[in-house]
Amino acid sequence: MEDLDKDPCTVQTLIAHGIFRPESVLAGSSGLNRPLSLVSVIEVPDIAPWVHPGELLITTAFAFKDNPKLLEELVGTFADQRLAGLAIK
Repeated sequence: MEDLDKDPCTVQTLIAHGIFRPESVLAGSSGLNRPLSLVSVIEVPDIAPWVHPGELLITTAFAFKDNPKLLEELVGTFADQRLAGLAIK
């Protein structure tokens, strides 16, 4: 995993090293090589104002179980904000 010490780390780098095994890229594959600057865990639906470009968000999506449409809307917002990715366990 020596490559993880080199800049820039990307979601593609993490996938290549098996960090998210098993994984499925559902959307946004063109952004997999955005530089990763920060990793955060989210469990609240009103996170959009606090995220940053290059951030990778990890969630169980439990906060969206009663409103999956909100998660769909957030994905579009996150793309506009140039996040590195959204990982859902």
